[in-house]
Amino acid sequence: MGVFRYVVYALGVLFIVAGGSKLCPAGVMHEEMTKAFVRFSTVFPLLRFDIKPEPAMYQFVVGIVETVGGLILLVGPLRLKKFTALLLIVIMAGATFTLQQLHEPPAQIAFPVVIGLTLIGILCQCEVKSKED
Repeated sequence: MGVFRYVVYALGVLFIVAGGSKLCPAGVMHEEMTKAFVRFSTVFPLLRFDIKPEPAMYQFVVGIVETVGGLILLVGPLRLKKFTALLLIVIMAGATFTLQQLHEPPAQIAFPVVIGLTLIGILCQCEVKSKED
């Protein structure tokens, strides 16, 4: 259980920091995120369905999901961690799609892929643990 717990905690902190950088209106990181979400909204995965998010709202929603998701990974019950991991996997899939559509370098695309795969591992481990209980 030890390594699993630390991986979940590390991802929780990562998502709190990432989400916070999208929500906190001060600092260089927020300015960079704001510029990035203007670009991200041009390749939003649901554009094919005529859904085009306003960049500031898009940034806010992703920031909320990441921050709350990180908190749940840190202190939430197992059942909620499973749902949260699934939701964050969707966010990471969207991030991967977006970065690929913007022709970002492979090293930058790899980050959400690795985080997404780690979340899949957490989801599988949560499922094993819930069957043990």
